[in-house]
Formats: sequence, C-alpha cells, structure tokens
Amino acid sequence: MDIHLDFYVKHCCLISQAQGETETETTKVIYGADKIMQFALEGLSRLKLSHNVCLDSQGISVIVSVPPVKDAYSDLGKRGVRVRIITEVTRENIRYCNEVIKFAELRHLDGIRGNFSISDGRDYTAIATVEEARPLEQLIYSNVRAVAKQQQYFFETLWSKATPAEHRIKEVMDGVEASKIEVIEDPRESIDRAWKVVGSARNEVLLMFSSVKGFRRQLRMGGLGIVQRASENGANVRILVPTEELVEDIGQMLAITSEARPKTAAKVEIRTIDKSLESRLTMLVADRKELMIFELKDDNAANSYDAAGIATYSNAHSIVSSYTSILESFWKQSELYEKLKVHDRMQREFINIAAHELRTPIQPILALSGMLESDSTKLDDNRIAIDVEDMQMIIRNARRLERLATDILEVARIESQGISLCLEEFNLKDILSIAVKDIQGQMAESKANIKLVYNPQDILLLADKGRLLEVLSNLLSNAAKFTKEGSIVIRADIVNDDSRKAVTVSVQDSGTGIKPEIFSRLFSKFVTSSMNGTGLGLYISKKIVEAHGGTIFGYNNQNGHGATFRVILPLHKEIQKG
Repeated sequence: MDIHLDFYVKHCCLISQAQGETETETTKVIYGADKIMQFALEGLSRLKLSHNVCLDSQGISVIVSVPPVKDAYSDLGKRGVRVRIITEVTRENIRYCNEVIKFAELRHLDGIRGNFSISDGRDYTAIATVEEARPLEQLIYSNVRAVAKQQQYFFETLWSKATPAEHRIKEVMDGVEASKIEVIEDPRESIDRAWKVVGSARNEVLLMFSSVKGFRRQLRMGGLGIVQRASENGANVRILVPTEELVEDIGQMLAITSEARPKTAAKVEIRTIDKSLESRLTMLVADRKELMIFELKDDNAANSYDAAGIATYSNAHSIVSSYTSILESFWKQSELYEKLKVHDRMQREFINIAAHELRTPIQPILALSGMLESDSTKLDDNRIAIDVEDMQMIIRNARRLERLATDILEVARIESQGISLCLEEFNLKDILSIAVKDIQGQMAESKANIKLVYNPQDILLLADKGRLLEVLSNLLSNAAKFTKEGSIVIRADIVNDDSRKAVTVSVQDSGTGIKPEIFSRLFSKFVTSSMNGTGLGLYISKKIVEAHGGTIFGYNNQNGHGATFRVILPLHKEIQKG
C-alpha cells in the first residue's frame, strides 16, 4: 500500500461519510485499508452541509500529503460545505496547517488525541484501534441518531475550548508556549501549582492577596521559603496586601531572612493597599507569562487548603497582560498612597516642630521686652537702659527666628526654582576656618566638653562659597548638637573618586549617632531627632551639594559612638603646599 495512504488511514482517516441516504440506523465496522479509503472518499463526495473533524498532530498532514484526500477537501469548500478541523499545532506540522487553513476552519487544542468526525450532523466515524507503524484495518461507522448527537455535542465542546490555529502558529514560530486556561477545583493541586509557578520565576513575581489573613496563612505554610527561592533565582517579588492592619512584623521577617540570601538575590517588597480594594481573589503573575487566580472561600480557615475555593490558571498572553496591568496599577496606587501618608506625617511633624521652634525664641523675646518696659530705668526723652546680657539674649533668639524663616523660604525656593549657584574660585581652608570658628563660639556658650580637631590644608575649589559654607556650618552645628562630650574631627582631603580627582570633607563626632528610625529618611524634609531643629538643614545641604555635582551621606561609626557625615565634591584645581 502507498506510504501516504498508510499514514492517512492510520492517523486521520476519520471522515464521516454517509453512503447514500438511508433511514435505517446502523453501526458497522469497515475492515481493510483499501475499503476504508474508498468509503471515505465516497462519503466526502456526498456531503451537503458540514464536516467536523478531530485529528491528532500527525493526522493533519495526510489531508495535504495524499492528493485524493486534498482534492476531496478542496471540493467541499467549492460546494459550500463548512469544514471545521481541530488538531494540535506543533512546529512539525505548521506547514500542513498553513495549507489546510486555505480550505477549512482550523483550530488548535493542546494534547488532542481524539480521532473522529461528524458529517452533516448524522454520520459518525472513529478509529477502532491504532498501532504505530501498522496499517489501519478497522474503522467504526454509525448513523445512530443518539450516537451522532452525542459526538456532535462533544465536538462543539472541544471547538469552543480550542483557539484559532493562526494564533497558535504565530506563538510556535515565536517560541511561545501554547496558550491555555485551566480551572482547578482541588485547592491542594492549585496551591501546589502556584508554589511551583513562583519558585520557577526568573524575572518578576506580582502577588496580591485577598486579605491579610490569607497572607499570614501562606507564610505559616512555607510561602516565605518559596518567595526566597524566586528571589534567589533573580526574580523581583512584589506583594500587595489589602489591609488596615500593620504588616511590619512580616516585613521584618523578610528583612531578617534576606540577610541569609545571596547578595545577587533580587528584592522582595511588601506593600499594603486600601482595604476597600479587597476582592476575595488572590492574584499571582509570574514573569508576565503565567497567571493564577484563587477564590477565597473561607477567610477564617486555619490553612490555605480549607480557605481556597476554585482556582484558574492561564498562560494566554492577552489574559496575563491584562491582570499584570491591574496589579501594576494597584502597586502604583499603593506607592502613591504611601507617599501621601509620608507627606501627611511629615507635614504634621513640621507643624509641630515649627510651632515649637517659633515658640522657643519668641517667649524669651516677649518676656524680656515686657520686663524692660515695666522694670527698667527710664532715661531722658523716653529712652530705656538695658543690660548687655538681656540684649544678647534678645538678639540670639531673634537670629534663631531668622534662621527658621530663612530655612523655610529656602526649601520653598529650592522646590519651585531649584538652586542657582554663584561660582567663584576660593580656598576651601578659608570657609572651613570660618565654620570652625563659629562652632567654637557655640560650644563655648553651651559649655560642652568637646575637643575640636581640624588640620587645615590649602585646597582650591570652584564653587559657590556662601552655599558651601552653609553646608559645612550645618554639619558642624549638627555634630555639636548631638555631642555632649568627646571630640569632633574635621578632615579635608584630595582623593581619586571614580577615576577623577575630588575633595572630600568629613565631620566625625562621638555623639549619640543616627537613630535607626530616621536613617533611611536622613536627608528628607522635616526629619529630625532633635528637640531644637526643623529637620531642614540636611535636606538643604543635600540639594546644595548635588547642585555642585557632588554627593553627601552619613553613617554611624563602627566603634558604636557617634556618626560621620561626608561631602564629596569634584575638584577643579588644587594649590600645592609650598
């Protein structure tokens, strides 16, 4: 027998054919490859309305490779017979699928193994047995109405689940895994699948829990370990929890465990979103390729298996990308929400700090003014005699008010207009000496037991002299403010920073150090741990340094005493010691 004919009858010759109009319902088996071929071609020639075929991935090739069969199928289209074929599109059969699309509607279904057909809604054929490398010897035919109706329903069910072959052909050519949607009713199976999806992610995991209880259940069941594995694989993990409760303890758990992860591990972030967004759905997207959605059945259940309902899995690009956009929107919304909360908190802190700062110098000014008016000795022509000490106190507090007003106006100007620099060439030693002299005066007034260490050297800079003096004075003032005894060491050196020469100025103190709760916000507005300050100085200093193309940072000293602030500025010129 011809090799093409053998292939045809073995894998796809399931063309339901009625041999003439008959009202007698019958089911029979046709034996022999030649008779089956003749039966099939005669049946195709008699079709009037429709021909629905289900074939495996190899069977589709016969429709194109066997000339009599291809001609018969082409003739169906010319006669107006609707031909629908379901098969599995693979890289090996794409060229055959492209040919079949010219005369039939072709759809793809993963792993399809059924080999049958329904013709004109009444004639059913199916392969009885198939063995590899052996000719097909039997074909079942039936026109029993109940059988035909049942198989037609089965075909329509498969047709509705199948996807257009053109889409799958493009995916195969692009190297994309077949798109599919699965409904998983067993919670154990769906949760295990989700853990595998997260654990195998290599780029990104987006996860939004239905509730904080669901989040905690997953952590108790070992979800944290799966998240860590994804992180170690290089996937950035972002988790959203709709809750009004705090999840700081969970964040701390992740932070502690992250210390054991390799330095190459990606980030794990947790954010909360407004509880009003709670949807009773847990959504998971991995690498923007796989999606899982879990129904929340019982939020009071002790474990996730009892809490979860039906789950859905999909790797269809359009579906996954849609849910990715939804989760990205929630993430951005949570980011905005956090910024607003931080802004509101900082605003409240500023109002409290500003009110305190304003009241502190105003009270002695008013008190001294009242005393002077009532108790002081009046001179001729209504002049008043005032002690030098009282006058100095008034001046000192007035200057404090001036600094507060100046800082607030400076911040407003920076945020609206940025910083404009007036560059000039000067010796860094000059402004450092001024800043050191000023801080020595402050220390003398406070009677603090602090040793100031400064070894001046000549370094020529091109910078805004007044602005840079403001930065250095602020750093020294902060060091003196948080140091009751010990030392403050000022160093200025020329270094090679990133293959370029730069000048570094460091101010190291032996004071209380930087508190952990403000460390990450050290250079933000209104952040301070002092009772005498607005928290604007470091913010303004950072903006000034950055405007010069430099950097500023602070850290606690390794010996556990005090902190060091360092400014690095690009060096244009230097004066060699003579």
